[in-house]
Amino acid sequence: MNNKEILYLRENYNKKPLIECAKDLGYEYKEIAYILRQEGLLDDINIYDMNYILNNINNKSVNELGKEIGLTKHQIAHLVNRFSKIKREKPVSEYTEEEVICKFKVIIEEKIGKPVNDTLAYELNQEQIMNHEGGYALLKWSKLNKENHPIYKYFSSLSYLFHLAYPNKFRPYQFNHTKNTRNYFNQKKYLGELLYIIENKLMINRENISDLSKVYGFLNNQQLNFYGLKNFHLDLFGSKQKMINALLEHINQESNKKYEPTYKLKEKLEKEGISTDICYCNSCKNTDIEIHHIHSKKYGFNVDFNLDEVFNLIPLCKKHHYMVKDMDVDILETKEKSKWRDEVINYIKEKEPTID
Repeated sequence: MNNKEILYLRENYNKKPLIECAKDLGYEYKEIAYILRQEGLLDDINIYDMNYILNNINNKSVNELGKEIGLTKHQIAHLVNRFSKIKREKPVSEYTEEEVICKFKVIIEEKIGKPVNDTLAYELNQEQIMNHEGGYALLKWSKLNKENHPIYKYFSSLSYLFHLAYPNKFRPYQFNHTKNTRNYFNQKKYLGELLYIIENKLMINRENISDLSKVYGFLNNQQLNFYGLKNFHLDLFGSKQKMINALLEHINQESNKKYEPTYKLKEKLEKEGISTDICYCNSCKNTDIEIHHIHSKKYGFNVDFNLDEVFNLIPLCKKHHYMVKDMDVDILETKEKSKWRDEVINYIKEKEPTID
């Protein structure tokens, strides 16, 4: 705020409601309140302070909110003691997933403020989260809740928070590991994750992997370390070359695998009472129907069931089929197979709120 704007506040803060001063200057109320208190022009707690805190108390702690509007520690303590709706800190066990996601995003996007990308995943650790108010509680909540997840129980509390807040953007091993992380990997899972990194992070086409594997520097330590796969290949395969040979063999097997034709898949769904003439989204009127494999055929060797099983199939129009290509299927690991189609529709509803 420049000197001219501060002068305006000095001249008007007693003449009109503070909220109007904020509107006139194009600032949020918290910015106006903070400056007024820094200038010594505002001492008492007012209705706008209370309204700001009550509107944001589910996203940040009262300490953080009080500091944003320039309140003293004594004033914050007074608010906590006087008003039942304002609590200094809610027990971790009472946090909802929505609250956790919101609070975590505030730390990542506002407090840390770095781009949410693979570099952040590589550089960030749990200690950095704990340096911010509320971070310890979020990690504690995550530690308690991730233990029930069949995948994230092997990984850090930080990885689970990113999984919830930014679904399908990271793989769990990209964050700091735990002593149980090694137990997640076997040869099949490692190769599946390795192929995911090659295609989605290194941006290498699958058909080029065989030729590129002969080039010096293919899957070097820098690449493996950056994306969190590290030295697991030495435990699982004995050497990097044996790992690459196994990867090429798996890709070859996958390319030669025969999947059932579409008409057979439709027959399976029809026997289950699921029409293949309409999109599974209730309100969708499109009739250009395709059969979607919920767990993709692209990474078929990373699952322990036949991808053509009926629970892994759902009829979708072309539009919605394309829409679900980026769905985070890790969430399905905690759901009954009979509920997988419902999860796909929920994902579509989030992307397209007009769907019933």
